[in-house]
Amino acid sequence: MVRSLTSVRRRKKNSVSANVSSAVGEKPSLAVPSSSLAPRLLPRLYRLSVYICCVLVVIASGCFLAYYAHMSHENLLWFSKLREVEREISMRTERGLYYSYYKQLVHSPSLLQGLRELIKDPVTEHSHTINVLHRFNIYQEVMLALIYRLTPLKRFFEPILFYTDASFAFGGFGLAMLCCLTYSLSGSVLASLLCSSFFLNHLMYATRVAGFGNLRENYALPVFWMQNLFVCIFIRGERTSKGQSPCLRCALLLSTFFFALFWQFNQFLLLLQALVLYCLAVLRLIPLGKVFFIYGVYVITILALYVIQFGQPMILGSIVASFTPAAMLSLSLFRRWTHSGGIVTGFLKTTVQVVFTILITALAKLGIRTIFQLEADDHIYKFLFSKLGFGSARDFESRLYLCHAGFSFLSNDFFVDTTKSTLFPLYMVMLVGCFFVIGKDLLMKWCDLNMLTGERKAASKYPLEFFQRRVDLAFLVFQSAFSGLLCMMAARMVYIWMPQMCVLASCVLGDTDLWKSVIRLTKLRRYVNVKAIQAVLLLAAITYNIALFYPDYKETMEELREFYDPDTVDLMYWIGNSTAPHASFAGSMQLLAGVKCCTGRHITNHPHFEDKRLRDRTKEIYQIYGKRTAEQVYYLLKKYDTHYLILENSICYENPKHGCSLAEIIDLENGHVPEGSEGPPLPGLTHTRVPRFCRAIMEMGGSFDRFFRIMFKNRTFKVYQLL
Repeated sequence: MVRSLTSVRRRKKNSVSANVSSAVGEKPSLAVPSSSLAPRLLPRLYRLSVYICCVLVVIASGCFLAYYAHMSHENLLWFSKLREVEREISMRTERGLYYSYYKQLVHSPSLLQGLRELIKDPVTEHSHTINVLHRFNIYQEVMLALIYRLTPLKRFFEPILFYTDASFAFGGFGLAMLCCLTYSLSGSVLASLLCSSFFLNHLMYATRVAGFGNLRENYALPVFWMQNLFVCIFIRGERTSKGQSPCLRCALLLSTFFFALFWQFNQFLLLLQALVLYCLAVLRLIPLGKVFFIYGVYVITILALYVIQFGQPMILGSIVASFTPAAMLSLSLFRRWTHSGGIVTGFLKTTVQVVFTILITALAKLGIRTIFQLEADDHIYKFLFSKLGFGSARDFESRLYLCHAGFSFLSNDFFVDTTKSTLFPLYMVMLVGCFFVIGKDLLMKWCDLNMLTGERKAASKYPLEFFQRRVDLAFLVFQSAFSGLLCMMAARMVYIWMPQMCVLASCVLGDTDLWKSVIRLTKLRRYVNVKAIQAVLLLAAITYNIALFYPDYKETMEELREFYDPDTVDLMYWIGNSTAPHASFAGSMQLLAGVKCCTGRHITNHPHFEDKRLRDRTKEIYQIYGKRTAEQVYYLLKKYDTHYLILENSICYENPKHGCSLAEIIDLENGHVPEGSEGPPLPGLTHTRVPRFCRAIMEMGGSFDRFFRIMFKNRTFKVYQLL
């Protein structure tokens, strides 16, 4: 829909056990023979060696992904050899905006002064001073700037190289946490290695760190996987009760807080997690005390974020902020209800409890929205309604999302690729098996099994309440199922679903407890060596996935390209050398983020869309690509004290895309029939004889001369000064 600012071209050129017995009445010896130490020492050495191997796998996986992301980025752009302005241009869209704040903090006379400038920033939205720390999630930039300024790292890294490598390191940390999570669930080092191989083999679905390093999700999701690890350990049963210490609780709180701090869309993942915990509590798979503690962590996180982001109302207006107290109230009121009484009675009791929770959540959400007059997240709900076919087909905000490839439905290629690697089939085995066992257990609770079979022995052949002692596994299965539903709606959410698929698919082959529970149902339990079969299958799956990944790895390492975008470089040099430091620019959101990053000039709009006032401003400024007169556009731009207008040929002359080019989106919003549209127009659209502004201004005749003067042009851009 909008021209990319970055272009590339080719470069030139078994534990051991022993039974110790003693004769009856024999006096025990005080001295322990050295031969008796071996049976005790070997199991400890074995466990120690397993832990060491696990640590090595975790570190190696994380370091390899960080290295691979770095080399992929370097080989694509030749980043280390670029000029500073070219490096900054290569950070497209909001990535350049976020980097500009890090750059500002690093080059400020002091970090404190840099923070003051961010708190009162007149540059990002010209004619309107904003608090950047209030509006954006950029505390990771603050932390990285602090580390860079206070450590010797500045002697070895340029600021931008340290910044990009830090994002790659975060990506590696995320894979390391997934390997830890796999080992925590399965107890198998090979399963952790399989998770890593699945992840690397499907890297394009698992993370965007290689191509889009400093996106918010690339900082937040690694912390989210660490938080998942702490949640699984915390909710586990008796066998890990020693881990439920104050340190674990603090780790859970801090990981939840930093995850939420790093990403503005944290509310949706926390909501998914809260829903999962609610379901497990309703099914009586997890004690209420543990659920209430985690809900308390959510409440503390929300309140802390509200304070540290200077009273950001969108945080209090999130659905998770309304659902959490509603769920706690519901679980408290219905805690004495039992599931017995028959299938119909049990189903009705569960339905009443769920409906009650939904009503309380809706009332709380409506009350908070009314009190704080929230409109910042309206575009999200508009998008969801439009995605389901209930919204307006002409709405500007909705169409920007609907026409974006990242918010389309998940393609069939995903399922083909993951099936080829055996990832999707293994994941479905875990998903279907979990729901089957939990559903069977729920039915047995709803009704007396004797009424159905006439004898209690019929239940003994099934692994009764397996997930009551493996609630950590049930938690991740439920969370992945909800994530999958979200991913079906928006393909970009695949980066949340895929890592969980890697973990669960690895656990299918690596979880010995799971295997023994299944084999216990058969008559082969005496003849099957579970660990041997697991080892063979795990090694085969690891080898197969590495073989699939190697051609992509080899191509990435050998295919050398370089950044090449001379038109944008010329534009940035002209702006930096020929305009006043306080000059303001209007144009597309993506381009203006680069203008601020490269030149520090004031901009009128930017790609961060979570503000109602900014969305309205963007809609008006984008009339430069609509069918408007010179006078109309001039006064719209003057409304925001604009000094220069940048027009892009790639947008102005973009071919029709079934209502998804930017010009078509503006036409639909204005009630005009888009050019080249097929079929009958939508209701309410009219034809207009007013030419498209961005094309008509090229002639610079008539009324245009009174309002605009051309100052710069090349093959891609034209810059006009407002008179």
